[in-house]
Amino acid sequence: MATTEIKTTADANRVVGRHLRNRTEMRADNARTLLEAAAGYDFLATISSTPSYELREAAVLRRRAAWLEKVRTHGAAAADAEFGRHGVRCQRWNHQRASFRPAGELFEPTRYGVELIDSDKVARAFVTTHHYSGSYPAARCRVGLYRMRELVGVAVFSVPMSNAALQKHCGTTDAVELGRFVLLDDVRANGETWFLARAFRALRAAKPGIRAVLSYSDPIRRVAADGSVVLPGHVGTIYQAANGRHTGRSKPATHWLDRRGMILSPRALSKIRNDHRGRDYAAAQLVAAGAPARAAHEDGRAWVTRALTDGPFRRFRHPGNLAYVWPVGRGARATRREFPTARPYPKTAVPQTSLLGAA
Repeated sequence: MATTEIKTTADANRVVGRHLRNRTEMRADNARTLLEAAAGYDFLATISSTPSYELREAAVLRRRAAWLEKVRTHGAAAADAEFGRHGVRCQRWNHQRASFRPAGELFEPTRYGVELIDSDKVARAFVTTHHYSGSYPAARCRVGLYRMRELVGVAVFSVPMSNAALQKHCGTTDAVELGRFVLLDDVRANGETWFLARAFRALRAAKPGIRAVLSYSDPIRRVAADGSVVLPGHVGTIYQAANGRHTGRSKPATHWLDRRGMILSPRALSKIRNDHRGRDYAAAQLVAAGAPARAAHEDGRAWVTRALTDGPFRRFRHPGNLAYVWPVGRGARATRREFPTARPYPKTAVPQTSLLGAA
């Protein structure tokens, strides 16, 4: 794979500058471009008085390029097998599109700050714009990651689907769920662990009555109808790095996938079936996903059944998301004793194809 020949400082600055402007290590997924940038960093390292930064950047980019080339020639599974999680395993989001940061990058905390977000409107706009689900939970506390006053990450501590889940995994209902955790694609690797720890501190200060946090990780690799991978499946690597206790799984459930590989919201379907508030918006979303139009005077429950049968939807049995918990607030040691027994950390995602069609 040929790269641009780097002979002068101007050549090096040109390819490195293009790399920095376009953030091609995340967005282009072009191995040749990455190797050009790596060559530029290598050249600059030869004239730098402290070349460690340039050499580290070159090494990270070459590893990223090798991973991409392996994906192109042998597929993602082979690339993962060769490079492991040190290839590209720090996921980021931008306008609902996933990307990955090289795990060997150096996060610079001096450039960042963490603050509470007072406005639900600000947090909602960020999350719905960038998170793949396009949805926003019922928030109890919102925390932002800022870089030079620019909002680049949001943690939303939310009301869970049921208090039973809190009791099961936390041993108390004085807890919240980490309902959304979103970082933009230009936040360097390992930024999520740094942000998560400080988000917990902010939560503790804002909600002193909260004793625990519950979060879920979806281990199912999600595939769209055209075969493209939508979500790679997550075993909760950042939660494991943050010393979260793995306490088991959420309750297994049967879900329906749309053509994009996204789960149809069970809550939205319930609103239509039971004629509850928000049913019109839920119905519009279902039609947008490919469901046939609702007939005049058709019962909501009957329409949902017909839509799922006749529409471009696929049914699969989800074994349950992986659950992680942390103590927060005063008495953390006592709270931890109330947690269920810790289970071994899972390491492997589950292919969606093995679950399709299950009742």
